Amino acid sequence: MAGVVGSGTPASCTEAALSTQVQAGGTVTFNCGAGPQSIAFTFTMAIGPSNPKVTIDGNDAITLDGTGLTLGMVSVFGDATTLPDVTFKHITFANGNITTGLIAGGAIQNFGKLTLDTVVVRNSHADGNGAIFQEPCTGCLDPSLVVTRCLFQNNSTGSGGSAITMEGGNATVSDSTFTGNSGPSGGAIYIYSNSTFKVSMSIDRCTFNGNSAVPFVGGAIAVEVLNSGSSVSISNDTFTGNSATGATGQGSAIYAGASPVTITNCTIAGNNAASGGGAVNFGVQTVVNNTIIASNSGGNCSFASGGTFTGGHNIQYGDSTCFFMTAANPLLGSLADNGGAAKTMALGTGSPAIDAADPAKAPATDERGVARTDGNGDGIVVADIGAFEAPTATSNTNPLGRHHAVRH
Repeated sequence: MAGVVGSGTPASCTEAALSTQVQAGGTVTFNCGAGPQSIAFTFTMAIGPSNPKVTIDGNDAITLDGTGLTLGMVSVFGDATTLPDVTFKHITFANGNITTGLIAGGAIQNFGKLTLDTVVVRNSHADGNGAIFQEPCTGCLDPSLVVTRCLFQNNSTGSGGSAITMEGGNATVSDSTFTGNSGPSGGAIYIYSNSTFKVSMSIDRCTFNGNSAVPFVGGAIAVEVLNSGSSVSISNDTFTGNSATGATGQGSAIYAGASPVTITNCTIAGNNAASGGGAVNFGVQTVVNNTIIASNSGGNCSFASGGTFTGGHNIQYGDSTCFFMTAANPLLGSLADNGGAAKTMALGTGSPAIDAADPAKAPATDERGVARTDGNGDGIVVADIGAFEAPTATSNTNPLGRHHAVRH
């Protein structure tokens, strides 16, 4: 079953018309006239467990505008036996806001099964816990969130993560960009196992640029508490231009304050923390493999009491604050469109990161989805360190040595 919002004019595309089609389920599209159109929200759209599976497809022409709303734009909620299945695709959420009640999720509160596919979330605010908020409702099934090919831009919060706050359930975030988001902790993403809830979250093939945490921790990502059975995986991601610049700001890119967190094949460069705050702050034992941490103001790494990392085949450059990590200039390019869903930082010819990763730990593709193959022309297929896999080159100066293994 499919439903259409509107009859060909902007005036026919109303909040009430959208709500009617959403409650009917199926695929919802829009007929609002030529060009981009905006639908003003004046109340929270509630999607409950009895709602049929629904996909709302804006065809890259529809903005859902929460200007003036103080209760959040969308609430997806399940119960003890059923989670509503809701997908938003090719649509924009703008100016979401929540200042009362739960004070979390200015754009969307998710207690169900939510997918965001090629969605823009911008200029949304919550007094606490950002644009997208997720945790289980009392007595409910664990919610899930899938985010792919999305843009989170200029969102803000009074506490928690300004783009996404995870306090329970499962989440997969991939091929997305987070830019200009700001909050006290977790400038873009905040992970905190609330109450007894478990969190399972993977953040893959994403770029974090220009996000900030003031005055606390995690300019891009902050992991504060993980209950037993939880896990966080951060892989094939690029972090640059993020900051944690309060007097005690730590982890301008990543604050790893709970375990288990794994960081794999990431590029973390050009971020800015308070003196000694580090681009990555280790509060507990964290696993780091095949990662570049370079040229970060305030230090590449910092460690709380008991904080450490394990793993190998990593490079640091600019200082030696990541103890026992190899120091070498990775010859990184500027953040640029090198193909793929998000911008990346290319490896220059002769980079010591080329063909220097642990192939057993490296993902099969890089952040752009490019296969990790031979980068120096010697016929030996070994992945590169960092989020970017270099094209075949004719030479390579590699102080880390060659790892003569073949990926299958």
